[in-house]
Amino acid sequence: MDWDLVLDDDECGPLNMARDEHLLRRAIVTGRPSLRLYGWERLTLSLGRAQKLDGRIDRAACHAMGLPMLRRSTGGQAVLHGQDLTYAVAAPLAASAGATPAPP
Repeated sequence: MDWDLVLDDDECGPLNMARDEHLLRRAIVTGRPSLRLYGWERLTLSLGRAQKLDGRIDRAACHAMGLPMLRRSTGGQAVLHGQDLTYAVAAPLAASAGATPAPP
């Protein structure tokens, strides 16, 4: 199965999340898997889809620092993005058939 490789420039958080969601929807409809690599134009705090804001994230402090916060469509906990290289994989389950972890 062929994969699409998407290499994007640094973008704002909402645009990055929209592009990830677009690739997921496309994979569902077409069955075509993608690997996307991208960066962030500024420090951004992304929160996991089901992460509770139970006092561990000080939203007022983030706002005062001008630190954007957004919610990812994936799980996990908060990630502070900035100088990192981020990846997104969007693929139907059939694309992972036979996949094995890389050796250490």
